[in-house]
Amino acid sequence: MTQLTKKAIRDSFRNLLEQKPLNKITVRDIVTGCGINRNSFYYHYRGIPELCEEILREECDRLIQTYPTVDSLEQGMDAIIHAVLANRKALLHVFRSTERALFERYLWREARYIVESYLNAVYPMDAIIPADRELVYTSLTADTFGQVMHGLESGLKPEVIESTRRFYELRHGMIEQLLSRCARL
Repeated sequence: MTQLTKKAIRDSFRNLLEQKPLNKITVRDIVTGCGINRNSFYYHYRGIPELCEEILREECDRLIQTYPTVDSLEQGMDAIIHAVLANRKALLHVFRSTERALFERYLWREARYIVESYLNAVYPMDAIIPADRELVYTSLTADTFGQVMHGLESGLKPEVIESTRRFYELRHGMIEQLLSRCARL
């Protein structure tokens, strides 16, 4: 019964998040939407930020499970873009709220996973000294994160999404050059 109640709360919150900004959603709205009382909500969550964090964590975990390996950074970026577009309104509401830092933390986690998954699959990262490896991971994560943030800042306009995809096409091969330089040093 507890898991059903938590699912109902999450579903109600997600539905509301599709309709209005995060700062306009109240616990009353959530419990009305799922037919429970406020005490039941507070039994499971301390407040809306905790609920929001749980949903972001679940979505992040789901994306990682869907893509256990990534064959290219383009594929990884497309996975993030598709996940963001599938939840466009809700994510923009969180992105434009006081919980933006929470959203950014999970976006960074996704970007880092994609970068590490790709590089570990296609390049022998153990051939690179740990400091350089971390530098490459962090730089490429920041690039991926920044591209998604730019898309969100634009309101996920189709032309920005397409220019991001085009950027990844244009820079094809640059990562391999970077890694080969690291291995030689």
